[in-house]
Amino acid sequence: MSVETKSLNGLTLREPIQKAFSVRSCLASHLSLVSFLCLSRRQLGQSLKRLLGSLYFPNNEFGNFWRSVQDEEEFAKIAEWIVAQGSRIYLRDCLNLSIALDTNFDATNGKYTELGALERSAKLEKESGAIARLCRICIDTISNLPYYRDTQLVTSVPPMSAKEFDLPSQISQAVATTLGIKDLTANFEYNSPKAIPLKDAAIEQKWNLLEATGLRLNDQLPANSDVILIDDKYQSGTTMQFVAMKLQEAGARYVFGISLVKTLRDTDNAS
Repeated sequence: MSVETKSLNGLTLREPIQKAFSVRSCLASHLSLVSFLCLSRRQLGQSLKRLLGSLYFPNNEFGNFWRSVQDEEEFAKIAEWIVAQGSRIYLRDCLNLSIALDTNFDATNGKYTELGALERSAKLEKESGAIARLCRICIDTISNLPYYRDTQLVTSVPPMSAKEFDLPSQISQAVATTLGIKDLTANFEYNSPKAIPLKDAAIEQKWNLLEATGLRLNDQLPANSDVILIDDKYQSGTTMQFVAMKLQEAGARYVFGISLVKTLRDTDNAS
Protein backbone atom coordinates (compact mmCIF):
# COMPACT_ATOMS: atom_id res chain seq x y z
CA MET A 1 0.00 0.00 0.00
CA SER A 2 1.39 3.40 -0.95
CA VAL A 3 0.93 5.92 1.84
CA GLU A 4 1.91 9.50 2.50
CA THR A 5 4.74 10.15 4.92
CA LYS A 6 5.16 12.95 7.42
CA SER A 7 8.12 13.88 9.60
CA LEU A 8 7.91 14.24 13.38
CA ASN A 9 10.94 14.76 15.61
CA GLY A 10 13.31 13.38 13.02
CA LEU A 11 11.25 10.23 12.44
CA THR A 12 9.07 9.39 9.48
CA LEU A 13 5.38 8.83 10.08
CA ARG A 14 3.99 6.12 7.84
CA GLU A 15 0.34 5.27 8.05
CA PRO A 16 -0.27 2.92 9.72
CA ILE A 17 2.83 3.20 11.95
CA GLN A 18 1.55 2.25 15.38
CA LYS A 19 2.83 -0.92 17.01
CA ALA A 20 2.12 -1.76 20.62
CA PHE A 21 3.04 -4.32 23.19
CA SER A 22 1.39 -5.10 26.48
CA VAL A 23 3.93 -5.78 29.20
CA ARG A 24 1.38 -7.97 30.95
CA SER A 25 0.71 -10.25 27.97
CA CYS A 26 4.36 -10.43 26.87
CA LEU A 27 5.84 -11.00 30.33
CA ALA A 28 6.65 -14.68 29.90
CA SER A 29 8.36 -14.35 26.52
CA HIS A 30 10.31 -11.25 27.53
CA LEU A 31 11.55 -12.85 30.74
CA SER A 32 12.57 -15.96 28.81
CA LEU A 33 14.73 -13.79 26.55
CA VAL A 34 16.23 -11.92 29.48
CA SER A 35 16.88 -15.23 31.27
CA PHE A 36 18.78 -16.46 28.23
CA LEU A 37 20.91 -13.33 28.21
CA CYS A 38 21.61 -13.71 31.91
CA LEU A 39 22.91 -17.27 31.47
CA SER A 40 25.97 -15.91 29.72
CA ARG A 41 25.81 -12.38 31.10
CA ARG A 42 29.52 -11.96 31.80
CA GLN A 43 30.72 -13.43 28.53
CA LEU A 44 28.12 -11.52 26.48
CA GLY A 45 28.68 -8.22 28.25
CA GLN A 46 32.45 -8.49 28.02
CA SER A 47 32.33 -9.49 24.35
CA LEU A 48 30.04 -6.61 23.45
CA LYS A 49 32.16 -4.16 25.37
CA ARG A 50 35.28 -5.33 23.57
CA LEU A 51 33.59 -5.19 20.18
CA LEU A 52 31.59 -1.99 20.56
CA GLY A 53 33.26 -0.16 23.42
CA SER A 54 29.97 -0.20 25.35
CA LEU A 55 27.16 -2.43 26.60
CA TYR A 56 24.88 -1.42 23.73
CA PHE A 57 24.56 -2.92 20.28
CA PRO A 58 22.43 -1.86 17.32
CA ASN A 59 19.00 -3.21 16.50
CA ASN A 60 18.68 -2.83 12.74
CA GLU A 61 14.96 -3.64 12.64
CA PHE A 62 13.87 -0.68 14.78
CA GLY A 63 16.86 1.64 14.39
CA ASN A 64 17.69 1.68 18.10
CA PHE A 65 19.87 -0.35 20.48
CA TRP A 66 19.76 -3.47 22.59
CA ARG A 67 21.51 -3.60 25.94
CA SER A 68 22.93 -6.74 27.50
CA VAL A 69 21.80 -7.76 30.99
CA GLN A 70 24.86 -7.85 33.21
CA ASP A 71 23.93 -9.86 36.30
CA GLU A 72 21.13 -11.50 38.28
CA GLU A 73 20.49 -8.36 40.31
CA GLU A 74 19.88 -6.33 37.15
CA PHE A 75 17.66 -9.10 35.79
CA ALA A 76 15.60 -9.03 39.02
CA LYS A 77 15.12 -5.27 38.68
CA ILE A 78 13.95 -5.67 35.09
CA ALA A 79 11.49 -8.38 36.10
CA GLU A 80 10.19 -6.23 38.95
CA TRP A 81 9.69 -3.27 36.61
CA ILE A 82 7.81 -5.41 34.09
CA VAL A 83 5.42 -6.71 36.74
CA ALA A 84 4.88 -3.17 38.08
CA GLN A 85 3.64 -1.97 34.66
CA GLY A 86 0.46 -4.01 35.03
CA SER A 87 -1.90 -3.37 32.13
CA ARG A 88 0.04 -0.48 30.58
CA ILE A 89 0.67 -0.69 26.85
CA TYR A 90 3.81 0.92 25.46
CA LEU A 91 3.18 2.29 21.98
CA ARG A 92 5.84 2.62 19.31
CA ASP A 93 4.84 5.78 17.46
CA CYS A 94 6.39 9.16 16.68
CA LEU A 95 5.96 10.65 20.14
CA ASN A 96 8.93 10.68 22.47
CA LEU A 97 7.04 8.39 24.86
CA SER A 98 3.54 7.02 24.41
CA ILE A 99 1.44 4.73 26.60
CA ALA A 100 -2.13 3.55 26.97
CA LEU A 101 -3.30 2.44 30.39
CA ASP A 102 -5.01 -0.72 29.08
CA THR A 103 -6.97 -2.06 26.12
CA ASN A 104 -10.68 -1.24 26.04
CA PHE A 105 -11.64 -4.90 25.60
CA ASP A 106 -10.14 -8.08 27.00
CA ALA A 107 -8.81 -10.06 24.03
CA THR A 108 -9.53 -13.37 25.75
CA ASN A 109 -13.26 -12.91 26.40
CA GLY A 110 -14.36 -9.82 24.45
CA LYS A 111 -15.58 -8.07 27.59
CA TYR A 112 -14.68 -4.56 28.72
CA THR A 113 -11.57 -4.23 30.82
CA GLU A 114 -11.97 -2.21 34.01
CA LEU A 115 -10.52 0.87 32.33
CA GLY A 116 -12.50 0.19 29.16
CA ALA A 117 -15.74 0.18 31.18
CA LEU A 118 -14.75 3.37 32.99
CA GLU A 119 -13.90 5.11 29.71
CA ARG A 120 -17.24 4.10 28.19
CA SER A 121 -19.24 5.22 31.24
CA ALA A 122 -17.38 8.52 31.42
CA LYS A 123 -17.58 9.32 27.71
CA LEU A 124 -21.04 8.09 26.76
CA GLU A 125 -22.93 8.38 30.03
CA LYS A 126 -20.96 11.26 31.62
CA GLU A 127 -20.94 9.27 34.84
CA SER A 128 -19.27 11.48 37.46
CA GLY A 129 -17.73 8.63 39.44
CA ALA A 130 -16.09 7.19 36.33
CA ILE A 131 -14.78 10.61 35.31
CA ALA A 132 -13.29 11.21 38.75
CA ARG A 133 -11.71 7.75 38.80
CA LEU A 134 -10.11 8.23 35.38
CA CYS A 135 -8.76 11.64 36.39
CA ARG A 136 -7.23 10.11 39.51
CA ILE A 137 -5.65 7.24 37.57
CA CYS A 138 -4.08 9.65 35.07
CA ILE A 139 -2.79 11.93 37.80
CA ASP A 140 -1.25 8.99 39.68
CA THR A 141 0.29 7.59 36.49
CA ILE A 142 1.86 10.91 35.55
CA SER A 143 3.12 11.44 39.09
CA ASN A 144 4.85 8.06 39.13
CA LEU A 145 6.39 7.85 35.66
CA PRO A 146 9.82 9.31 34.87
CA TYR A 147 9.75 12.15 32.32
CA TYR A 148 5.98 12.59 32.69
CA ARG A 149 6.26 13.71 36.30
CA ASP A 150 8.77 16.47 35.48
CA THR A 151 6.65 18.04 32.72
CA GLN A 152 5.15 21.49 33.26
CA LEU A 153 2.65 21.58 30.37
CA VAL A 154 -0.32 19.37 29.52
CA THR A 155 -2.97 19.33 26.81
CA SER A 156 -5.68 17.06 25.58
CA VAL A 157 -6.25 16.29 21.93
CA PRO A 158 -8.35 19.41 21.25
CA PRO A 159 -12.06 18.90 20.51
CA MET A 160 -13.22 20.06 17.09
CA SER A 161 -15.81 22.47 18.48
CA ALA A 162 -17.23 23.66 21.76
CA LYS A 163 -18.79 20.62 23.37
CA GLU A 164 -20.96 20.35 26.42
CA PHE A 165 -18.61 17.59 27.54
CA ASP A 166 -15.21 16.40 26.28
CA LEU A 167 -13.53 13.69 28.35
CA PRO A 168 -9.87 14.30 27.36
CA SER A 169 -10.29 18.02 28.10
CA GLN A 170 -11.79 17.24 31.52
CA ILE A 171 -8.85 15.00 32.38
CA SER A 172 -6.27 17.50 31.13
CA GLN A 173 -7.87 20.20 33.26
CA ALA A 174 -7.87 17.95 36.34
CA VAL A 175 -4.22 17.02 35.78
CA ALA A 176 -3.23 20.68 35.42
CA THR A 177 -5.14 21.76 38.52
CA THR A 178 -3.91 18.93 40.73
CA LEU A 179 -0.27 18.98 39.65
CA GLY A 180 0.02 22.75 39.31
CA ILE A 181 0.98 22.77 35.63
CA LYS A 182 -0.39 24.69 32.63
CA ASP A 183 -3.19 23.33 30.42
CA LEU A 184 -2.75 24.31 26.74
CA THR A 185 -5.96 22.76 25.40
CA ALA A 186 -7.89 26.03 25.02
CA ASN A 187 -5.02 27.54 23.00
CA PHE A 188 -5.57 25.23 20.03
CA GLU A 189 -7.64 26.44 17.09
CA TYR A 190 -9.11 24.76 14.01
CA ASN A 191 -9.73 26.67 10.77
CA SER A 192 -12.39 24.28 9.50
CA PRO A 193 -14.17 21.10 10.58
CA LYS A 194 -13.22 17.62 9.37
CA ALA A 195 -14.85 16.69 6.07
CA ILE A 196 -16.03 13.42 7.61
CA PRO A 197 -15.72 12.06 11.15
CA LEU A 198 -12.28 10.57 11.65
CA LYS A 199 -13.73 7.34 13.03
CA ASP A 200 -15.47 6.78 9.67
CA ALA A 201 -12.32 7.32 7.61
CA ALA A 202 -9.82 4.72 6.42
CA ILE A 203 -6.43 4.89 8.13
CA GLU A 204 -4.74 6.21 4.97
CA GLN A 205 -7.27 9.10 4.78
CA LYS A 206 -6.91 10.34 8.34
CA TRP A 207 -3.75 12.43 8.06
CA ASN A 208 -5.06 14.43 5.11
CA LEU A 209 -8.37 15.01 6.89
CA LEU A 210 -6.50 16.39 9.89
CA GLU A 211 -4.26 18.57 7.71
CA ALA A 212 -7.36 20.08 6.09
CA THR A 213 -8.62 21.34 9.47
CA GLY A 214 -5.73 23.82 9.76
CA LEU A 215 -5.16 22.95 13.43
CA ARG A 216 -2.60 25.15 15.15
CA LEU A 217 -1.49 26.11 18.65
CA ASN A 218 -1.77 29.85 19.18
CA ASP A 219 1.27 29.93 21.45
CA GLN A 220 4.98 29.78 20.90
CA LEU A 221 6.20 27.56 23.70
CA PRO A 222 9.24 28.44 25.82
CA ALA A 223 12.53 26.78 24.95
CA ASN A 224 12.92 23.18 26.13
CA SER A 225 9.20 22.80 26.84
CA ASP A 226 7.94 19.26 27.33
CA VAL A 227 4.23 18.51 27.00
CA ILE A 228 1.96 15.68 28.15
CA LEU A 229 -0.66 14.92 25.49
CA ILE A 230 -3.86 13.18 26.69
CA ASP A 231 -6.54 11.34 24.73
CA ASP A 232 -9.28 8.93 25.72
CA LYS A 233 -8.92 6.23 23.06
CA TYR A 234 -5.87 5.33 20.96
CA GLN A 235 -6.94 3.64 17.75
CA SER A 236 -4.50 4.06 14.84
CA GLY A 237 -2.61 6.79 16.69
CA THR A 238 -2.88 9.22 13.77
CA THR A 239 -4.63 11.98 15.74
CA MET A 240 -2.22 11.75 18.66
CA GLN A 241 0.77 11.97 16.35
CA PHE A 242 -0.72 14.84 14.35
CA VAL A 243 -1.34 16.93 17.48
CA ALA A 244 2.16 16.08 18.73
CA MET A 245 3.56 17.44 15.47
CA LYS A 246 1.63 20.69 15.99
CA LEU A 247 3.06 20.96 19.50
CA GLN A 248 6.56 20.52 18.13
CA GLU A 249 5.91 23.12 15.46
CA ALA A 250 5.03 25.48 18.34
CA GLY A 251 8.37 24.75 20.02
CA ALA A 252 7.82 21.66 22.19
CA ARG A 253 10.99 19.70 22.78
CA TYR A 254 9.40 16.39 23.86
CA VAL A 255 5.81 15.14 23.74
CA PHE A 256 4.72 12.37 26.10
CA GLY A 257 1.42 10.71 25.21
CA ILE A 258 -1.02 9.07 27.59
CA SER A 259 -4.27 7.45 26.43
CA LEU A 260 -6.87 5.88 28.66
CA VAL A 261 -7.36 2.83 26.45
CA LYS A 262 -6.00 1.27 23.26
CA THR A 263 -8.39 -0.46 20.89
CA LEU A 264 -7.58 -4.09 20.15
CA ARG A 265 -7.11 -3.27 16.45
CA ASP A 266 -5.96 -0.09 14.72
CA THR A 267 -9.27 -0.02 12.82
CA ASP A 268 -11.45 -0.83 15.84
CA ASN A 269 -13.35 2.23 17.07
CA ALA A 270 -16.01 0.28 18.97
CA SER A 271 -17.30 1.75 22.19
